[in-house]
Amino acid sequence: MYRWIHPFDVYFTHDRISPTFRNGIRVDDAIRGIRDGGNSAKEFRAMDVVHFGEQKFSLSNCRLFVFRVLAQMGIVECIQVLVHPFESEVVQSQKYDRRLGRVASKWD
Repeated sequence: MYRWIHPFDVYFTHDRISPTFRNGIRVDDAIRGIRDGGNSAKEFRAMDVVHFGEQKFSLSNCRLFVFRVLAQMGIVECIQVLVHPFESEVVQSQKYDRRLGRVASKWD
């Protein structure tokens, strides 16, 4: 289900983010591009989030960081999110986690 919510109503999944998106674009460059008008926040697809307890968590911490910075600057008020159930394949998918040194979901 798609919704519009404030970026500060979404929590990070981890305590740190990558300095770049998977496509190689630097997070700081994305913020600068939107701030300076070269890019639009609408170019980003809806953020995948999951309800866990009473809170919403992002499955894209880099994107959440970008939108929180833009919200703090007064550039963005709301973001479009796609809410997934906790049991969904999107939420439970696993990949190699360098921090843990093994394959894990975002919840490990």
